[in-house]
Amino acid sequence: MLVIIVLGWLLTVAIEYYDRRLSDQTNMSQTEAQLRAGALRLERNLNNILQVNYDFAAGLPAEKSNSDEQMQQIAGNLISRHQRIINITLSQNFEVVFVYPFLGNEAVLGMNYANRPYIMTGVQRAIEQRDTVVTGPISLVQSERLGLVGRTPIFFASADGKSGLLKGVVSTAIDFEGVLADAGLLTPDLPFVLAIRGRDGTGAQGEPFFGDAALFKQAHVAVDMNLPGGQWRLAAIPKPTSALADHRPWLIRGIGALLTLALVLLLFARNQRLSFIQTG
Repeated sequence: MLVIIVLGWLLTVAIEYYDRRLSDQTNMSQTEAQLRAGALRLERNLNNILQVNYDFAAGLPAEKSNSDEQMQQIAGNLISRHQRIINITLSQNFEVVFVYPFLGNEAVLGMNYANRPYIMTGVQRAIEQRDTVVTGPISLVQSERLGLVGRTPIFFASADGKSGLLKGVVSTAIDFEGVLADAGLLTPDLPFVLAIRGRDGTGAQGEPFFGDAALFKQAHVAVDMNLPGGQWRLAAIPKPTSALADHRPWLIRGIGALLTLALVLLLFARNQRLSFIQTG
């Protein structure tokens, strides 16, 4: 009987361990699929927003002196399609010469990037790559809100048809938490805990900037999201399980104990019957 009890206990422990491993793997797989879907939505939404930079640049007059009224019309039309855009600016010689909307963004107009090393770093990256880069999240100058900034350099056409001298830099400030919410990554009922690293698109080894940085030091699922000029790494772990799932180990232990007890009683009854037959 002692052997049956020990074997029953060992079998119950093994089943509980296997069930927990299987449950953890299932939860991680589901979390990875949900995280990947959210990252794809976020990437798509950001790319749609950043198209505004190219459309705004394409609408600028060819000559060096730009019509402020014309730029306001272009910017107003573009921004009206994207609720997460905070403003759009144009800088020339590293000084902001145009901002839309002006109301609420007065502090931006006339700002010289050369006097702000962090901003200048992102501007120089965009110029060197001759393409859009995403910087941030940073605390925006005009509102102190956490935002992303997409910077797109534009160049005068040269005689041979190639890009010539720098014409200016178009920058779009984007509400960071807003784009997370639009991608379904900031809802109260999110089934996983999220953290993001790679500030300024520095990727998997970059600085964590959203969520608990300690999440990257424990078992987690991760998805790399491409940005213009870099990457973010999104990491997640499933949220604590439901009360029913928490009771599952006790259910397994209870069933194991009952089955072991049933075997012990059957064996005891069998031994009692054999003993009765032998003595009878």
